[in-house]
Amino acid sequence: MNFAFVCSLNPEDVATWSGIPHYIIKSLRKLGHSVTIVCPPDPSWHLEERIKGRVYKHIFGKAYHAGRSPGLLRKRARIFSEELEKLSGIDYVLTIFPIDAAYLKSEKPIAIIHDATWCQLLDFYPGLERNILAEETIKDGCTSDRAALRNCKKAVYFSPWACASAIRDLHCEESKLRAISPGSNLNSCPTEHQVLQFLKDRRQDRCQLLLVGQDWYRKGAAKAVAITKCLNELGTPADLHIVGCQPPNGEVLPEYIHLLGFLDKNSQVHRQTIDRLFETCHFFILPTIADAAGIVFCEAASYGMPCLTHDLGGIASIVLPGKNGNLFSLTSKPEEWAQWLHKAFANRNTYLQYALHSLDEAHTRLNWESFCKEFVEFIRS
Repeated sequence: MNFAFVCSLNPEDVATWSGIPHYIIKSLRKLGHSVTIVCPPDPSWHLEERIKGRVYKHIFGKAYHAGRSPGLLRKRARIFSEELEKLSGIDYVLTIFPIDAAYLKSEKPIAIIHDATWCQLLDFYPGLERNILAEETIKDGCTSDRAALRNCKKAVYFSPWACASAIRDLHCEESKLRAISPGSNLNSCPTEHQVLQFLKDRRQDRCQLLLVGQDWYRKGAAKAVAITKCLNELGTPADLHIVGCQPPNGEVLPEYIHLLGFLDKNSQVHRQTIDRLFETCHFFILPTIADAAGIVFCEAASYGMPCLTHDLGGIASIVLPGKNGNLFSLTSKPEEWAQWLHKAFANRNTYLQYALHSLDEAHTRLNWESFCKEFVEFIRS
């Protein structure tokens, strides 16, 4: 198939939405499909939205998101639509952000790929609480999402959780929707033979935990530290390696907590450090308080790492209790996590079962090639 990939940000840049569009495009092309990027520069200064944002902030003390403004989205859609008219031989138009599809005009069918609806993000992600957002932004977000789902022929979300919101909150027809699990944002995944060697080489005298996330609060790093403390107190020596975030200033951490700071995947040296952590650590642990899906769980699975996290958002469609890890309630205590880890680590066969299930999930389901195959099959139906 020939796709036009419409995006307000460069979709081939790995910095755009953590690299998700980059890896989708890469996988579509690997499967033999053609992808033409439609990402023209936006010539407008959007002065009205800038002024409105300042008024809301300084006068009303509210956050106004210009990127949800119907006026701005319509201006941008006109530019996109003009670029699409110049293309020939296109079978389908893809958008990774629903707002880019809201007012898009195209003779070809439009498909949306995303992880959540705007309604789900409200009062879920820090910074998107209704009490701090301008009422106009709350309304605009719902309006643009609803317009996007009306305008598209197909919409794929990363979980049944997100699809349910599209039906319930945005009144989307169920026939338009499909939940397909995402993949890992890795340039290359280790082979099965390599992962089996990793499992063999992982030390059995000390449990190694890994957390990757940029927000100490949202990713639940403090709880991960407490879990590691409990695990040591239970008699299982353990270390926690934290990548991407730093604790609040002045906080003193135990010697078994290792802070590695931000590691850039585009740096060969940093990439080698990340790879080494995934190879040698036993469990991926992320007590997140807000995540729509969590691509990093797919990455951990690629290395045969069982994942432990909270049961929220669409995570339950990626981390399957009893298979590739375990889910805990948001109100769970660190002691519960530690008890689970203590038992799983102590029994070598139990640990290997979880690790091999993780690897199997990565190879059969949690990868972008599998995602794209099911996506193409769905839009052709």
